[in-house]
Amino acid sequence: MCQATVYLVQNGQEKEIMRDVILLEPVEGGIRLQAFFEDPVTLQARVGCIDFLKHTVTLVPMEVDNMATTSEHRQGRRPVGLQDKLRVLLPHWIEHNAEHATEFRSWAERIRAVDREEVAEEMELAAQELGWVNEALTAALEKLGGLA
Repeated sequence: MCQATVYLVQNGQEKEIMRDVILLEPVEGGIRLQAFFEDPVTLQARVGCIDFLKHTVTLVPMEVDNMATTSEHRQGRRPVGLQDKLRVLLPHWIEHNAEHATEFRSWAERIRAVDREEVAEEMELAAQELGWVNEALTAALEKLGGLA
């Protein structure tokens, strides 16, 4: 889905802290995390990396400071053309739609369990429609020559 999974770097390893995070907020002394239907958690950490494609956030304890600056990351990059961008974006959109379809089907089963078949059928239809959307996006990717 559109939420993120948050990890904290500990002893050189990333440890999962929270799934389905809907809010990450800098606060005095750290970062506050909020997930659906859970109490917020505040960690003495700072953001190390946000990967929008993977829906992940990596936090680093406050005392660790070894991240490269933005300018260091940008050095040596060439402009990216529209087709190259689409070769990256299309697979992401396809995966993202598949995740949504899975979530819709999961919710359809939940609602079916409380005898709301008509709602479940609409959820299933939405998942099916995303499958058709992904077929079109896959065809577009193939016409671009596949992945970059």
